Amino acid sequence: MRMFPLVIGYGNPLRGDDGVAWRVIEALDDDSWPGLKTIATHQLVPELAEPISEAGLVVFVDATMGETPGEVKVFTLEAAPPRRGSHQTTPEGLMTLAAELFDRRPAAFMVTISGESFELSEVLSLPVGLAIPRAVREIITLIQEKTAGPAE
Repeated sequence: MRMFPLVIGYGNPLRGDDGVAWRVIEALDDDSWPGLKTIATHQLVPELAEPISEAGLVVFVDATMGETPGEVKVFTLEAAPPRRGSHQTTPEGLMTLAAELFDRRPAAFMVTISGESFELSEVLSLPVGLAIPRAVREIITLIQEKTAGPAE
């Protein structure tokens, strides 16, 4: 039995570019990768440790402050001690929590998209909106490279 890839996008869709992860999740839901599971959430919470422990690969997606709006970066996540309190939960902490509670820590990656505007708005800036297909391609490439293929 192959384990599914999981993509967790987080941020505030009412704060302009901070909501880009939600749009990436929507685009992935439309992209027909068999077995892909997605979660869109406002913030990371300890309860995510369980679905993380069940996945074969986890990709976190978030907006970030950067010099070049719309820039997409991908990097590997290492384990780190979880922080107390839901407002301080990090991807690394969730990976450690999954290992501690469920004795499983799948490979994990982070995809960030540099934002331009984080003001109150439901609209993404142009460079961030244009970065969504690039982020989706990066995620699908990660899934293809790190898994044996689509889940059955």
